[in-house]
Amino acid sequence: MKILMIGGTRFFGKRFVQLMLEQGHTVSVLTRGQTIDQFGSRITRLVADRKDTTALRRVLTTDYDVVVDNILMSAQEAREVVDILKDRIGRFVMTSTLSVYDPKPGAIVEDDFIATKYVPKTPTHPGEEYQQGKRAAEHALSQAGIPVSVMRIPIIVGPDDYTQRLFLHVQATQNETKLYFPNPDARFSYLHAQDAARALCWLCTQKQVGTYNISAPDAWSLRQLMECISLSVGKDFKFGDSTEPPSPFGVPEDYFMNTEKAQAAGFQVPALAQWLLRLIDEIKVK
Repeated sequence: MKILMIGGTRFFGKRFVQLMLEQGHTVSVLTRGQTIDQFGSRITRLVADRKDTTALRRVLTTDYDVVVDNILMSAQEAREVVDILKDRIGRFVMTSTLSVYDPKPGAIVEDDFIATKYVPKTPTHPGEEYQQGKRAAEHALSQAGIPVSVMRIPIIVGPDDYTQRLFLHVQATQNETKLYFPNPDARFSYLHAQDAARALCWLCTQKQVGTYNISAPDAWSLRQLMECISLSVGKDFKFGDSTEPPSPFGVPEDYFMNTEKAQAAGFQVPALAQWLLRLIDEIKVK
């Protein structure tokens, strides 16, 4: 297959590119050219800022079996790229987010946000702006008249996570400093970067159309996460009050995904106990 990857030079994007190359697919990566990758002559680099429509039209001149958009953030961006490529692509795969959902008691299923029924809402804070942008992008794709797959993912973790969100918690435990969690017993979803990349490959190669929650099948409370980190580090973590720096994982209530739809369709993610402690051991300061 001929694959166009928009946003594929770091974290799970580069893992996806590597997996597709290993399977023998032809991969082009749309990039601003600011991040050096390890792929050499194995990929075609299309240098453009995805927010520059003129530049996109200049570089997106060929046909693709699948377009994978890892950084789609708005309805306008969705409409622009589809307008340029609509008659020259077979399918469109979007990386979306747990954030399109509002929290609720228990596990969140795909139908808790239906993109075709989205009604625009004016954001009132930065977190809501991200949510509304992703919702609007999904809605725009649902109206595009092309086959679309949407991968909704929670917090992504990995040894090369440029946000260092998990490392922040490991570091705090090692340094015996406190972080604030609004509700340490709230359950949350996590996904390893390699599994995010595998999921994108699955959507592409198995021609899965529709919306899928992709995460580890189990949800841990934030207290469980910190206990796991304490076990690895060998020091107890002490929760702080609201005067301490806030945890980027801190949520006031349960916020986790049900992944049974993806499992029934054939995609499995290992349980947290199978990989999270190993990852913590990998990223902690030795």
